[in-house]
Formats: sequence, structure tokens, C-alpha cells
Amino acid sequence: MTTDGDQVLCETGEKCCGTIPMLKKALGVDCLSDRQIFRWHKAFAEGREGVNDENRAGRPSTSSSDDNVKRLRDLWSL
Repeated sequence: MTTDGDQVLCETGEKCCGTIPMLKKALGVDCLSDRQIFRWHKAFAEGREGVNDENRAGRPSTSSSDDNVKRLRDLWSL
């Protein structure tokens, strides 16, 4: 949720050093660390429009698929 707030503040031209106290006041203990806020603020300032993970090379974060689930169920039923 912090990243959404940071995106809005970034779009209004708010500098990151002004964004951090506002986010901490609004979100309290649920707020990201200062470093993470700086990273997200920079990304939005450079044109990023969303908070979802972007595609990247390498192994997928999960190997769950219908085929794998079926294989495991078949093994458990032995």
C-alpha cells in the first residue's frame, strides 16, 4: 500500500524527503522502510506506473502448475 501512496505523492511533484514523513504518519507500522520508499519513489519518478513485479530472466518464482500438482497427488496416493 505504501508504494501506491508514494506513486501519488511522486505524481504531485513531492520530493522523496517529504514523502517519507507523510507515508509514516499515514501508515504507521505498516509503512515500508526509508530505503524501500526511496527505491519506489525513484522508480515512479522515472516513469514506472504500477507496483506489480516486472518480468525478468531466470527461474519463475513458483513451479506450481496443474501438471506438478497432479504428479504430487499421484505420488501421495501410492
